[in-house]
Amino acid sequence: MNRDTRAAWLSDYKGLMNQAYDAVVKLLTSNWMIPDGTGERRSCELTRVRQIYVPEFILRLHVMLYASREHVPGNLKRALELADIVADSRYKLYDDFLHLDSRRL
Repeated sequence: MNRDTRAAWLSDYKGLMNQAYDAVVKLLTSNWMIPDGTGERRSCELTRVRQIYVPEFILRLHVMLYASREHVPGNLKRALELADIVADSRYKLYDDFLHLDSRRL
């Protein structure tokens, strides 16, 4: 791969990484699938969906950022900052790592 081809590839790679990061963080910090009090059954269903997908999104984003650190060094910092987003009490993403009985991860 020559220098120009590598530079173009790296630019595209960074762009795709930024796009994926922005999309996942936007989804996680929005009110996506937050139970709204429309009923106990519906609330349990929404909670369960979040418990399945939120940890998966977070773990996959972290792995993607960590794996790309050699090509995009700033992604290591972003991977570590992801923990701050999970721990932020505004979003309560940490709750989605617990099962309904709140005793198991």
